[in-house]
Parts: sequence; structure tokens; C-alpha cells
Amino acid sequence: MVASEFTASLLQVLFVSSLVSALPQPNPNPYPSPPITREDTTTASDIPPLALVDQPDASCLSKSLLLTNLTIYAAQVFKGSPFQAENSSVSFQLFNAATNTDAQCSAYSIALTPNAVGSDPYQWYNCFMESRDPRMTARFQYDATLNHLTVNERWVCDDMARNRSVQFTAYNFEWLDVNCTDSAASQRTCVQPEGNEIYFPVEVTAKDL
Repeated sequence: MVASEFTASLLQVLFVSSLVSALPQPNPNPYPSPPITREDTTTASDIPPLALVDQPDASCLSKSLLLTNLTIYAAQVFKGSPFQAENSSVSFQLFNAATNTDAQCSAYSIALTPNAVGSDPYQWYNCFMESRDPRMTARFQYDATLNHLTVNERWVCDDMARNRSVQFTAYNFEWLDVNCTDSAASQRTCVQPEGNEIYFPVEVTAKDL
């Protein structure tokens, strides 16, 4: 009799436990944390997934968010003699894979001549945008003494899903990889090897307009 009562009680406990386990369980985290974003910037997590695939300009958005470098072609540098106060020149072509556009960048100035009176490595020079899109700009600085190139390029992508535009900025400074030869007149000529591409690393930030 005692054994049968124990068995009945055990079966009752197991039955109740099975009913409880079958009930819907509460969400352990009903209030998930919001995504962490930087103020005034947009990251990949901020843009709805449909925005990257269901609009005509989706490739501009997705490629811009994944961009890690710009490409430099046909770089040439002429450094004039500081003793004769000669102007120096810099020219190169800048390609942006996110927008599939080129910028022609060039400058001719005494500010580019190293160690000359009037030399200024912090002066900005504007590039010509082949797309002629007024929402795209590119500019550069060149430190002839250190052979450092600074690039700043901006462009805009339309985000149809959110009914707004996003402005992207690519920026960085790096040593310019060119081959140089010196002349007896204290001049230096530097060229990018033909057929070589310079992958110029950049940091890309984004901001809603």
C-alpha cells in the first residue's frame, strides 16, 4: 500500500513537470540593448538590410561601407631646387572603387618645394572630379620633405529605404611609393613604376544628411 501510494505520487509529479515544460518560456532578455553607433555617423548596422539590396543606389551604400582603400595611378613628382626658388609639381590619378569614379589631382607651387622659402606641406589642393558630380570632392596635401601624401575625398549615396542621403569621407596620409632620381641641379624627379597600382589605405566615415 505504501509502495503504491509512492508510485502514484511520483507519477503525479512527473505529469505536472511535463505540463510546465510544455508551457512557453519567458525571453531571458526581453529588452535587448540598442546598437552602439558613433554620433553623427552611420555604420553598416544602422542601415536596414533591405536598403542594401532593394534600391538602385544600394551598391553605392554597400561598397562605401566596405571601402578600405583608394587607388593611385600615374603618380609623378618634380621637386625643384630650393636654392633657385623653383616651383615643384605633383600629379596623380585617384580612383574610388565604391563610386567607380576618377579624380585628376595636380598642383604646381613653390609650396611643394622642400626647404624653400614659402614651402608649406599643409596646403590643400583640389582635384578635378571626372564625374562632375557636385556632391563629390577630393583634395590632397603633399609633404615633399617626407614624401607624405594626405588624401581627403567625399561623396554622397542616396538611401532610398530611409529617404535620406549619406555622405562618406575617406581620409588618410601615407608615404608615397615612387621611384626618385636626383639631378646635379639639386632637383628630384619621382615617378610611379608603369603598370603598378598604389593601394592607398583610408579610413571611411559616414554621416546622414
